[in-house]
Amino acid sequence: MTECIICDEQAKLLPNIHIDGDRFKCPRCGAFEISGSLVAVLRQKGTEYTADQVAKLSSWVRYQNMRGEIPCKMLTVADYDYITAMPIPEISDRINRLLAFVAGCQPSLGQTFNMKDPALIAVSYSKNGVEVDRLLHSLIESCLIAKTDREDHAEITPAGYMRCEELHAR
Repeated sequence: MTECIICDEQAKLLPNIHIDGDRFKCPRCGAFEISGSLVAVLRQKGTEYTADQVAKLSSWVRYQNMRGEIPCKMLTVADYDYITAMPIPEISDRINRLLAFVAGCQPSLGQTFNMKDPALIAVSYSKNGVEVDRLLHSLIESCLIAKTDREDHAEITPAGYMRCEELHAR
């Protein structure tokens, strides 16, 4: 185990199949390959590497994984520049992404999910677990998810699944 080069979560460093780069499997970001030159840039940035940049990179990798790219294509310095220049989505979009991700992982009524899953930070473009908690609270208040008896677990309500169907139809 090692720290993820993007988010600092404990991650697996996978066998390297490229001459210049590393492969990671991170519980927050997902699976990705990263060029040696970008690794050097990220290590050089140190304290200049902002929470917004981490959120954008982590979310981008997770989204690629959700689209079936596992690991996602090798991240380069050009990708870093492009991804970190993008704006963070609006709150409503972040909430919808969070709901859609959870629904994709829980296709049946009554299944539960862990509200502390690090992947939820990435899919919602959050900087940390506190932001995810606030987004999840909004979903609870909207009756789209409901807490269960099991600590830190929730389930999607029928209204939540219906919202996902509406979003998918757009």
